[in-house]
Amino acid sequence: MMGPDHKITFLESKTTDLDKSLDDALVIRIDVGNYELSRLMVDMGSTVDVLFYDAFKKMGHLDSELQGRKTPLTGFARDTTFFLGTIQLPTVARGVRQLTNFLLVDKKAPFNAILGRQWLHAMKAVPSTYHQCIKFPSENRIAVVYGS
Repeated sequence: MMGPDHKITFLESKTTDLDKSLDDALVIRIDVGNYELSRLMVDMGSTVDVLFYDAFKKMGHLDSELQGRKTPLTGFARDTTFFLGTIQLPTVARGVRQLTNFLLVDKKAPFNAILGRQWLHAMKAVPSTYHQCIKFPSENRIAVVYGS
């Protein structure tokens, strides 16, 4: 890994092909649990990393793999849903592997997962919705995952 003084920058010239009139969420595709998972929303406002049940099943996991028990999870609008348990899965983004503790939620969503501040901090990642990418230190360089 790069030393503690790595530098992450975003250039305006990298946005020329983007439609800046949109206020799009940053949605990426990375490997989660040895499965290429698309529609992962990067959410700096989320204090937890969430995996939705439909994606969990599509990945071939079993309910018996879950740890913990059904527990309430309160959202931004103070709505409460219950997560079914937790599962630790490796995430791999541009060769950087990170074990991630996901809360499993059985709720319909346009995303397969939400990567929140826990994952961002563990990856030392800096997301930019304006640039539609996320950058983080990798071995000897700064890695970039572009929004999809």
